[in-house]
Amino acid sequence: MYEKYQVDYICLLDENLTSNNKRVHEFCDLWIQEGLHKKIQLGTSGDSPSINPEVVKHMKEAGFTFIAIGGESGSDRVLKEDIQKGITTAHNQRAIDILKAGGIAPSMTFMVGNPTEDINDVLETVSFFIKNKISVNPFITTPYPGTRKFMDNQDFILEQYDERLALLKKSPNPSISKEQIAKWKDEALEKFLLSLNNATDYSCTVSKKFDFADLLAIKYFMHNCDTGKLLKLAHMRDWSHQTKWNELCPVCKAEEIISLKPSLS
Repeated sequence: MYEKYQVDYICLLDENLTSNNKRVHEFCDLWIQEGLHKKIQLGTSGDSPSINPEVVKHMKEAGFTFIAIGGESGSDRVLKEDIQKGITTAHNQRAIDILKAGGIAPSMTFMVGNPTEDINDVLETVSFFIKNKISVNPFITTPYPGTRKFMDNQDFILEQYDERLALLKKSPNPSISKEQIAKWKDEALEKFLLSLNNATDYSCTVSKKFDFADLLAIKYFMHNCDTGKLLKLAHMRDWSHQTKWNELCPVCKAEEIISLKPSLS
């Protein structure tokens, strides 16, 4: 490819190359032995816990310029209860620090709209962005078929593709047969599957806290690291936020100022 097409950059589409450090070292040794590190740069994906200084150093020598990592959330509660991949914010922070020190650009993806995620979790994630001076446009959580998120929320998902199913959940109608409901579910499932052609597009939600419009607004404010607008939105929607965010909240600040003003009567 290099000699015939002048390819000088290859992205290895391994979702977690770094999870097997032994394999990574063997690959880098062979790549360097062939002299390819002088001709072709590389990129790939990995996970936070498997990032260490030794493997990063070797990958840098082999020509890797970035490693994409699924950071998923800046909230340890969401990582533990919703994501359940054994990753913590400490893992993510350590990975970023090691990659930066090793001269490889850290590239992290994050999600919003996990089942139990609330505004406080969102703010924790934005704080992680700000702390590390990173720009992230988070994905809206997509419950791909076969995943636990899909299986745990299947009826909730299908109801978003067929209003009849949504209405039946609110007002069961015994005159509608199980066969008819099963047919509607099959049709809804087909619509859902056809909506998954692009991971960056919104398909449905598994969030029990935010609706479609909320998620679009939250995603936008997260991308801009606009904690003020996120907190203002929280007050508009009556989402309770923790007191530790008060000093960043324009509404709480205004309420404090107004309450301190002497009465004019």
